[in-house]
Amino acid sequence: MSETGDEQRRQEVVRPFVVTRGRTRSRGEELPPETLVATPERMPVAGKLAFEQQRIVELCTDDPLSIAELAAELRLPTRAVQVLVGDMVADGLIEPQEVVAEIDLDLLDRIRRAVAEL
Repeated sequence: MSETGDEQRRQEVVRPFVVTRGRTRSRGEELPPETLVATPERMPVAGKLAFEQQRIVELCTDDPLSIAELAAELRLPTRAVQVLVGDMVADGLIEPQEVVAEIDLDLLDRIRRAVAEL
């Protein structure tokens, strides 16, 4: 009996609670999804990294990415990636970048209008 594509994909997917070892909070500070993270210039020697952690390091090596972008790349829930990133920041494997605190309301209005036209 053959399995459908959906059933096969479900079996291949690692559950988010496995990636975070059942934790919903990181060992480090809680970072919002819009936080940009980057690999430090001098990365500390790390033990063997989990697959997801290794991918985060690789993805953030050239340009900083937000936690939300990392979640999309890893195909994991944003909350799970927040836990991973918080742990990695605490371990010095990646560094949070400055988050823009002020929102450009004109830009948001232009985006709103563009989406409304779709």
